[in-house]
Amino acid sequence: MAYPYVQTLAALAGAATLAGCVGGDADANIVILRNQAQANDCVSSAEAEGTFNSAGAIDTRSPGGYVFTPVVRNFAAPIEGDSTSRIAFLSGARVDIHFSDQGREDTLAGVDGLTRFEVPLSGAIEPGGTAGLIFEIVPGELLPQITTGDILLVDIRMVGEMDGSSFVGATFRYPIEVCTDCTVVEIGACSGVSRSYEPAGVANGCNYYQDTAVECCTSDGGLLVCPAVGTME
Repeated sequence: MAYPYVQTLAALAGAATLAGCVGGDADANIVILRNQAQANDCVSSAEAEGTFNSAGAIDTRSPGGYVFTPVVRNFAAPIEGDSTSRIAFLSGARVDIHFSDQGREDTLAGVDGLTRFEVPLSGAIEPGGTAGLIFEIVPGELLPQITTGDILLVDIRMVGEMDGSSFVGATFRYPIEVCTDCTVVEIGACSGVSRSYEPAGVANGCNYYQDTAVECCTSDGGLLVCPAVGTME
């Protein structure tokens, strides 16, 4: 079962236009535009186009956390004659996880290291430029404490420095549904699957257990192959 979260960038055009009108302070100018959709690989392009996920899903069977692949833009205007000004030097991403369920919110929200933490990273974005990033926004350690049907409301803000002053970028809220047996569909050993078999679904190369459903098989060495690649003659 695939999740209908993938949209075209056209749906984002209005929001991006509005974001371009923000003021000159760095806090408002460092904006996460979208979370890029992944197809069989794990890449994060700096191009502000293509398909994206407006929300995510993660399977409770996942061996790791939810991997976020955002495009970030520096909306600050360059200063003529000063090529070193208005560059955003990223140092991390600040993550704060909330829950649609009030019980989960009361128990888990605000727990340092689990639902509130900062991911260290580095990079520089020139005025008007974009950057593609990859980092985890839901730690794997949180999964045993949540269950199918939970909705995580993940707030992400980029942090860093611009023109000698620190900044905390605009908040990007990203909802993630928790599910079970909703992503990886195991169809058995690859040796029992025909070479001509065409598996259903598209694997997320960052984590097979997030966002979309895909048929997978198990190699002779016990590894999960997604999408399934049959080896039977």
